[in-house]
Amino acid sequence: MVYAIDINKGRLRILTETAKSHQVNSFITTIEADLRLFADSNVVHYDKVLLDAPCSGLGVLSKRADLRWNRRLEDLDQLKNLQDELFDAASLLVKPGGVLIYSTCSIDPEENEERVDAFLLRHPEFCIDPADRFVPSDFITKRGFYSSDPVKHSLDGAFAARLVRAL
Repeated sequence: MVYAIDINKGRLRILTETAKSHQVNSFITTIEADLRLFADSNVVHYDKVLLDAPCSGLGVLSKRADLRWNRRLEDLDQLKNLQDELFDAASLLVKPGGVLIYSTCSIDPEENEERVDAFLLRHPEFCIDPADRFVPSDFITKRGFYSSDPVKHSLDGAFAARLVRAL
């Protein structure tokens, strides 16, 4: 089963429609909620949690030219705070031995590696699980994170860190 939690009703509607078109809607439950509030009140823990964090979108500028003109330095500081809050909330949902994936569509280290490093300082019960068993080595950083580079890979830029909670 997949439980999709999002504060945005429109994104959940699109997910539901897409799931129906692929005939997998019986496996997906959507929950409209702020993850920070949901995690605080939820008693269920999950094997795997994917946090697709809101980000600057610096990895998808070729598709979202509007982002180039609509960003300020203060926006990034607010985003980093939100990313940290959502990262902490997502961690509450991971059962011992479970996996937490943190991902963005950004190529900015401040939103990626730096967020993971800050998280690991706050949550020593998690450790990095290198992603090299799951994706080609060309996409793996020295620290074991997934990273796609728009120039190097001719793909959108993206980042993901796979973390495991101690038993």
